[in-house]
Amino acid sequence: MQALKFFVLLMLALELQLHIACNTENELKLIVDIVNSYETPTAVIAKGCWNKNNITNMLSKTKNSNPKTLRFVEEPSGPLNWMTRNHQTIIVVELKCFGSNEFLKYANDNKMFRYSQRWLIIGGYMNGVDVISTELQDLDILLDSEVTITRDVGESVFELYSSVFWMVICSICVMYISFGSHGSNKPAIHGYRYTAMICDFINATRTMIFTDTWGYFVNGSWNGQIGYIVRGEAELIGCPMFFSLDRLDVLYYITNTVTSGVKFVFREPPLSYQNNLFILPFGTGVWICSAGFVVLLLVMLYINSYWESKMHENDGQNQAKQNAKPNFSDMTMLVISAIAQQGSSIELKGTVGRLVVFILFMVFLFLYTSYSANIVALLQSSSKQIRTLKDLLESRLELGSEDTSYNRYHFKAATDPVRKAIYETKMASKNSFMTLEEGIKKLQTSPFGFNMHLGAGYRVVEKLFHEHEKCGLQEIEFIPLQSPWATCKKDSPYAQLYKLSVYRIREFGLNSQLNRKLFSTKPVCQSSRGSFASVNLVDVYPLLLMLLYGALLAFALLFLEILTHRWEMRQRQKTTTQSEVTDIS
Repeated sequence: MQALKFFVLLMLALELQLHIACNTENELKLIVDIVNSYETPTAVIAKGCWNKNNITNMLSKTKNSNPKTLRFVEEPSGPLNWMTRNHQTIIVVELKCFGSNEFLKYANDNKMFRYSQRWLIIGGYMNGVDVISTELQDLDILLDSEVTITRDVGESVFELYSSVFWMVICSICVMYISFGSHGSNKPAIHGYRYTAMICDFINATRTMIFTDTWGYFVNGSWNGQIGYIVRGEAELIGCPMFFSLDRLDVLYYITNTVTSGVKFVFREPPLSYQNNLFILPFGTGVWICSAGFVVLLLVMLYINSYWESKMHENDGQNQAKQNAKPNFSDMTMLVISAIAQQGSSIELKGTVGRLVVFILFMVFLFLYTSYSANIVALLQSSSKQIRTLKDLLESRLELGSEDTSYNRYHFKAATDPVRKAIYETKMASKNSFMTLEEGIKKLQTSPFGFNMHLGAGYRVVEKLFHEHEKCGLQEIEFIPLQSPWATCKKDSPYAQLYKLSVYRIREFGLNSQLNRKLFSTKPVCQSSRGSFASVNLVDVYPLLLMLLYGALLAFALLFLEILTHRWEMRQRQKTTTQSEVTDIS
């Protein structure tokens, strides 16, 4: 009887060992099949209760050199930190093995069940209890998780589940729209419609939260849109965001959805705003040659006049008066009269003198004509010298900006010397922030640079500007990296789904269609000669300045002449008095 009991126990033990061996072999075959399903060589990190020799022999028979590496682990901290985050690694965990619960808990606490991590979890029933339900219920296996769960149902059959299908998905798409008093809500409308398309694509429920600002780090915390993201109240931002280093820690930038950014826009100012028009008609070489020619003619005229006075010294009294010795000031006035195309009271009688005067007036006639023609052309010309922020700072243009929170923030936070100087010298002390419509109307009527959202601003320009006023519009970037991007929460489980949605929306042309509906591109110049600008005070400012200086110099010379005359009169009176005293004595 004892022998029979021992035999029965021995047979049960052998059957159990054979069953365990069969299960182990089936699980290993399952692992091999899943590893071989990947087209690239895959590294395997295994946490299980298998015999290492058996699994090594089994996996060495796989195709395509899979796995490229195999590592058995007991503790989670070392290998999971060592593991690179890519699709060439798969982590295999057997739930029935001792310590698997702590292994999975460590991975969950360190956000290992996220995009780019592949997991194969092998479970089943233990003592009539489904270990999958008990071990995985507290894990954060979200939408971006790539986790494959297997359940042994007996007779070498395994059920496979994907976390994407068996987990409950709750995707919330949150909108943020900024409708302020600045009047330009086109970026907000774009964000609303674009995010609505994303939500429709992923079949998500939309919950809209409204705020009045994009989001900035103020007093140790984030406000606006980013504040809701940081506090976990939202996953997706509706209005596109600009790049900044501090935002990279809390936001994931998906793609740029709005093609137009924010720049200073101005009409090319008249040339007189940047240059003195009255020295531009001739080049430096022409001015030097003209000055040399004037000096040469002045010397020739003086010599010729002096020679004529010498030749007629012995003539009659009337002839002598007409040929009196010339002085240098008379010859200077003669040359100035020729330059200004005016007559002169001085007349040379000799043949050589008259020939010199003829050449003088003829040369300056052509110079005067060329100079006048160039002045007329330059008065209608625009300056092309403003191309950088430094040029904008040094110009006479008045500057302003669209009244938005991001413009106010970037102007005040500027650290670059040129950008900081633009704000402090041209904007901070004035009422420089205005609505989009006010700024564009001022841009139309005066020399003015307006920092605005290009797409929304050009839409207003098309409505208000005449065709010839659309010519000469120039842009200068003030905010670096000024193309706004669609963003979501950093490490969001829905980031890849958002990214896929954005690419599909762009592929179907919906983003381009939305941009064309809401925004406009830079107007094309079709009629640059539509108007004739009148001469204003800025154009003749150098002449007025020269007239003022000339008047001051004339009064100063008059004052000197009066003083000199009085001094001479006193000297004459003294001389006369001394002569009278001498005669009496």
